[in-house]
Amino acid sequence: MKKIYLSFVGLVFWALCVLFVSRVYAKGTRIASVSWLPANGDKTLLADVAATDTLRFTLCSAFWRDTTPLPGAELLLMSAPAALGHPPKVLQVFSMPAGQHCTPVVLPLADYPNDSLFTFGGTLPGQNYRQGADAADLCVVARYLWGLAPLHVYQGLAADVNSTHSVVASDFSQLLQLVLAQTDTLAQAPLWRFYPALSSVFPNYPVNSYPYLTLTQLAAYEGDTLWALGTKSGDVNGDFHRPHPTVVGVSALVLPQKQLSAGQSDTLAVVLSDPLSAYYVQIGLQLDTTLIALEDCWADYGSSVLWSYHYRTDEGRLRGILGQPEAILPANAPLFYMRIRAKKDAQVEDAIQPFAEGPGRLPMFAVGHDCSAFYALKLDFKKTTSTPIWAPSGAERVAFAYSADGNGVLLHIHAPVEQPARLLLLDGSGRLVYEGQRALAGGYNRWDLPTEVFRSKGLYVWQLTLGERVLSGKALWR
Repeated sequence: MKKIYLSFVGLVFWALCVLFVSRVYAKGTRIASVSWLPANGDKTLLADVAATDTLRFTLCSAFWRDTTPLPGAELLLMSAPAALGHPPKVLQVFSMPAGQHCTPVVLPLADYPNDSLFTFGGTLPGQNYRQGADAADLCVVARYLWGLAPLHVYQGLAADVNSTHSVVASDFSQLLQLVLAQTDTLAQAPLWRFYPALSSVFPNYPVNSYPYLTLTQLAAYEGDTLWALGTKSGDVNGDFHRPHPTVVGVSALVLPQKQLSAGQSDTLAVVLSDPLSAYYVQIGLQLDTTLIALEDCWADYGSSVLWSYHYRTDEGRLRGILGQPEAILPANAPLFYMRIRAKKDAQVEDAIQPFAEGPGRLPMFAVGHDCSAFYALKLDFKKTTSTPIWAPSGAERVAFAYSADGNGVLLHIHAPVEQPARLLLLDGSGRLVYEGQRALAGGYNRWDLPTEVFRSKGLYVWQLTLGERVLSGKALWR
């Protein structure tokens, strides 16, 4: 009888053990209470003490550069994508009330296995892609591409506007189009990216994968606060909420003071009054479309200078970006040229004035040094200028440009003497898509290429034959 009793007790004990183990495995092992010590602002997991099915913490949003709270943000807690190329799955959406930047989070862990990965997304109300994006951001990206300065990890995230987890020339190109208002969006990038403030998630740049949190890392915030740091796409230097940059100097952008005659065209050379130590210059000019029309705009200051512009005929606004790696812009040397046609008799100073992109923003400025020093540019007019209009003598010269409205392509051609010319345009596969012939006048000539020949975006090659001389170049249709 004693043996039967002991066997029964043993059987009951074994059954209870099996039941306990099966319940534990049914729920899965959960880490809920942890001990941690701060290390470089991160949380280092030391030990798990107990298990639970619910994780509770406070989620707060702040800006990456100065940890300024971002009230009213809508944050997304997301899981890792099931397969490469698929977006993360949204688990919870947290809409912060106006004026608040923190919210409590209750996460039922019973639905997620131990190998789950988490990340963040989100946006802010009342913001747009162009806010905070200007020549200073282009300067930071350009210096990185030139190999002159590294990118902070959050700068790299903001500069990765094509979402390839790296910063390359195509990111610069898309950001340039945004600054010039050729586009109002970055189609491949979310407006905001929010990431957990864990440097161990992305210690270096480039970011080769999304910065995910493991379940263990997330559990380390049980009963504490997890900060989601926001980066705005295109705002590489992090000044979107700082509308008044510190100005360290002022220089004048000089246009000729002259009378314009109705029906006639004039070429205006735009120069600096004083030498300027700057990498990039941003220019915003308002043209009175009742007085003048912009025909062309181009630059010819050395082969290292990048000049890009965009003109909106409906609003008369000319936006231009000039950059160069030498960081020195001399005085009385043309930054760019404007060819305008007068609709009425008018003075240049009455027809052209600066404009600002937004309240508190400089209408025109240059940025130099480490891309943080701002030089304000004021518009000035002088009756005479010693700067000649670009007209190289003794040799042919061709410059590629977009048309004033940004919807076409043209070549600026200087021919020392009157002569016939033949122009060929080839697409990326080498197929001839355009051929034309015309007689060039001695001096400046403009050759417009019809937009219908550009069947798709990409790189094209042009060849211009002048007598026995063949000039060639590349045209990027965007």
